[in-house]
Amino acid sequence: MILGYIRVSTAKQELENQKSVLYEFARSRKLFIDKFIEAEVSSRQKQDKRKLDEVFTVLNKGDLLLVTELSRLGRSLSEILGIVNKLIESGVMLITVKENVHIQGKHSMQSKMTISMFALFAELERDLISARTKEALAIKKAQGVQLGRPKGPGKSKLNKHQAQIQELLDKKVSMLSISKILGVSYPTLFNFIKVRKMRSKIIKKIAKDATKTMRVKLSLFVENNSSFVRGKKKTIESIESSVLSSYDRYYKSLGDNEYELTLSYKNNKELDEIVHDLLGEISSTANYRHCQTWDTSVESLDIEDKFWP
Repeated sequence: MILGYIRVSTAKQELENQKSVLYEFARSRKLFIDKFIEAEVSSRQKQDKRKLDEVFTVLNKGDLLLVTELSRLGRSLSEILGIVNKLIESGVMLITVKENVHIQGKHSMQSKMTISMFALFAELERDLISARTKEALAIKKAQGVQLGRPKGPGKSKLNKHQAQIQELLDKKVSMLSISKILGVSYPTLFNFIKVRKMRSKIIKKIAKDATKTMRVKLSLFVENNSSFVRGKKKTIESIESSVLSSYDRYYKSLGDNEYELTLSYKNNKELDEIVHDLLGEISSTANYRHCQTWDTSVESLDIEDKFWP
């Protein structure tokens, strides 16, 4: 069996280019490539993500592995040598087209020197490119050029729906329902609202006109919907970053999934509405992540025996 292995680091690179090189090499040697294994992933990723585990599974003693160059197999000299040694132990032959390296299922002093030389050159080239990139970025930074992603909300496909989103928030429609109405994922909507600091005008007005504050303790109980799903930890993190911080930027974690928040309100009716909305958003966030909030409750720390289930 003859196997062609192709790997590119980014989508901008062409898998077809490497495939054409291997096809041309096989044609000139009157060889037939039985199968290709393609990986579109960085060399920094583990071998299973680069489909090298699949390569070793497919190939047997006497088979031939074709690659365009040694750098397709690994990032460092030690990794490439390790992969080549593993191929030799399996009795698999290796040919790299660009370096013209031929390993006939066994090592020789010449093959070891050749592989080490080309792999080392590839590693040095990557290091030089990285060094030049860092130097160029340092010069731009010294010149006052702002690096990285520009600050600010940036462009979003939800920009044209901002007025509609604000209207739905004012009507106390949950973010989960809004995401379904607009046909976007919950995280997309949440990030849009969070970056633009959008909140219900009712909540904003309550906070602005509030004459009272109350410290409350939130007891949060999150469970997965079934034994076949996972995500309880991520759900709690999402509730903390998205929901709790929007009601009290300086909320405190008391441990054991208990939190202290300070809520601003004008009268008891408004306080009940705020707590109701808080619990509703917690439930919606958990439902989106296939979790449930069991026995989640809010208890006043300032008024004895006052709580909301």
